[in-house]
Amino acid sequence: MAILSLAGALPVRMLAGWRPATLFAAPIGGAVLAGVAGELTVLVNGTLLGWFTPLAVAANAAGAASWLARRESRRSRAFARPGVWLWVAGGAGVLGVAGASAWSLRSASDVALGSEARSVVLVHATAIANGHRFALSVLTNPSLASSHSSYPPLGGAAVALGWVVTGIDSARAGQIVIAILTGCAVASAGATVLEAGLLASVRAFAGRALATKIAVTLVAAAAGAAFVLGAFGLGGVSSTNGSVDLLWSSLAVAAAGTGLFLPLGGEHARAAAVFAVAAGLTSDQGILAALLIFVLVALRWMAASAPRFFSETWHVSRTRGLVAIAACAVGIAGVGAWPVGAAVRRATSDDDFTGTRVGSFVSRTDATWSYMSDRLYLAGLALAVGVVAALVLGRVRRHIGFGADGWVWVLGVAELVAVGAVYVGGTRQVDSWLASSVSGSVLFAECLGLSMFAWWCVVGAAAALSPSPIAEVAAGASAAAGGRPGAVSGGPTAARPGLDAGGDGGLHPDT
Repeated sequence: MAILSLAGALPVRMLAGWRPATLFAAPIGGAVLAGVAGELTVLVNGTLLGWFTPLAVAANAAGAASWLARRESRRSRAFARPGVWLWVAGGAGVLGVAGASAWSLRSASDVALGSEARSVVLVHATAIANGHRFALSVLTNPSLASSHSSYPPLGGAAVALGWVVTGIDSARAGQIVIAILTGCAVASAGATVLEAGLLASVRAFAGRALATKIAVTLVAAAAGAAFVLGAFGLGGVSSTNGSVDLLWSSLAVAAAGTGLFLPLGGEHARAAAVFAVAAGLTSDQGILAALLIFVLVALRWMAASAPRFFSETWHVSRTRGLVAIAACAVGIAGVGAWPVGAAVRRATSDDDFTGTRVGSFVSRTDATWSYMSDRLYLAGLALAVGVVAALVLGRVRRHIGFGADGWVWVLGVAELVAVGAVYVGGTRQVDSWLASSVSGSVLFAECLGLSMFAWWCVVGAAAALSPSPIAEVAAGASAAAGGRPGAVSGGPTAARPGLDAGGDGGLHPDT
């Protein structure tokens, strides 16, 4: 874990800037490097350590070069001038999210290794740890179809790296590595809630009493910690038994939070890319979620570059929108590299899709609907609450700069439809298949619904603690820009609330 954190800390910092999620994302960044190294080991040649070392060196060299080139703006301007209160309240929130995650990881001390972890993650770790020839033989071995040979390599590569470096190639060590990565992923998703509170306190309450700003931040901190506890509760035993279901689901939620909910900005987009790529390298479902996130982020930027249809606060230049769309296309290519490469290398098909189909499409659809709908109570409730909240608090949300619920729900619904189609189109006996796997299949949608509760809590707190936050924003805009639309009081960088979250303009430099 120390190696993963050291390898990923600087690249993640330079991509995402200084923000709460960055503190938890360092090992995630290292795991992405390990996943890419594992991908190259399986599909190209060589060994895991032989690929990981130059990748880590290159990523950190690029990060160091970027640090030196931007040394005059090392601290994100999004939080540059609000005062000491921001750092104190934000620090308390970070400790709360970290504490909730650490508390939830206690069960790792006595939870036995799960069957999925043993038959999938550890099999892949063994294959990757033994180099290209052995890994390729596992990928193409028909007798290992039940081990999902074509599963993305991040989990197995992270475990294999620990085995190779320490020489401790035990199943227990692998279980602990996956559990800690899961804790970091859930904390990263919770940190997006905390950041929403920090941004709301800066943007909606310029000139207001210090106590009001602190109150909004502390509400966000509580909501972020509650999300962490709730996500581990949804994951249950699989959170710490070596399964990667909660790991990829939390990474995808963090990507949705930074890319689709938090204000448009280069740092937020790059943070979303890190989390989306990590999710795509972790699970087959994560690949689909990552591709959807990149597409939706690109569409959001495209929409923001068409000001005649949208509010002034959402406007970005067409050039900046095109740059963001091109970056999303690169992300899609990166996530799609593994499934395409595995297909070229003739990976063994999963046993869920081979043989004679059991049951008709109608009966399989009915069973799929029944099993999945019974476990989507939280997502359904969140959708209902979101509709009401959008009607009551939509204007407050838009003036702060947060994205619309529609982006997030398109992601969740599309993921569920795709998962349901897999169950319907598969060949395995559907009832036993659903009974053994549906809880993990709907976990992302449930975590996404939980995150929506947390994000709306922040917006609700901002509305409740101000008599008229919208009027204040409008007054601040007029005062700051002499009546020019789209500006907000609170400093020179706050005049463009829809861009870069007021932070470093790495993707969108100031002009």
